[in-house]
Amino acid sequence: MRKVLEDVLKTIATLFNEAELNWAVGASLVLYHNGIVDKVNDIDIVIEGKDVKKAEELLLTLGTKQFTKEIPTYSNEYFGEFDINGVEIDMMSEMVINNHNCSYPYPFDQKSVVSHMALSGVNIPVSSLEEWFILYQMIPNKEVKVDLLNTYFKNHDILYPELLKRGLDADLPEHIKESINRLLDKTKEK
Repeated sequence: MRKVLEDVLKTIATLFNEAELNWAVGASLVLYHNGIVDKVNDIDIVIEGKDVKKAEELLLTLGTKQFTKEIPTYSNEYFGEFDINGVEIDMMSEMVINNHNCSYPYPFDQKSVVSHMALSGVNIPVSSLEEWFILYQMIPNKEVKVDLLNTYFKNHDILYPELLKRGLDADLPEHIKESINRLLDKTKEK
């Protein structure tokens, strides 16, 4: 991870943790934390709706909010892009992905925070690979990340099957539900 990105992440984590916000890093930082990728270009933050206002205030003390063009693939309750020391920060809350003729609301909550990354003693909550397995299948043009996760799960246990099961109750296309069931079947084989 680039030093400037690591420093920005530590600063954000310190502020968010002191404010006792319910948040976690997502996307490529989840893959990085689990050793799936070795490069991270930006910081994606998922935050609980009740904490959005405070989180935005804190981010604005560190950098500037960027203009966010509306994208029909997403109908999040909140999405903000920030620039902090040249690092792009994307913060989202109550994320909904519209694709494959359906809408999938990411049920981010305390259960979603499954591990923590420590950077120089700063605790950074990390969301689950299982949930990002579902999210990446819903986000257009993320086939490479889906392939990386499929490869990862061939060689590693499913640690949070209950998070995958939440996807089975959602409005997801059949091919994604089938991929979830394949992973869940793997846990039954053990």
